[in-house]
Amino acid sequence: MGRPRTVQIIKENQEEERAAHGARQRRTVRDAPET
Repeated sequence: MGRPRTVQIIKENQEEERAAHGARQRRTVRDAPET
């Protein structure tokens, strides 16, 4: 079964990266001139 704590940490890191990526995309769209 391995280490559930490690799996939880990896899952949290993935969620943080996804949230950061979404914020980065929103910021890029906001800064980009509307076409």
